[in-house]
Amino acid sequence: NQVIRFAVTPKGGEFCSPTLSPDRQELWVNVQHPGDDSPDLKTLSSNFPEGGDAIPKSAMVAIRRKTS
Repeated sequence: NQVIRFAVTPKGGEFCSPTLSPDRQELWVNVQHPGDDSPDLKTLSSNFPEGGDAIPKSAMVAIRRKTS
């Protein structure tokens, strides 16, 4: 058996509520608290999910199984 990392949260974030889609081809996870360790709004540690200079927000992410 082998453990393979297939997802990583943004800085300061954590995964919660993992759920498989009905067809079991996707893993749905919520990312919460990204960038919560930012000292202030001018020094953000994360810009997830929008990128750029956006304020970090929680989001739902779908991770799809690779098909061969």
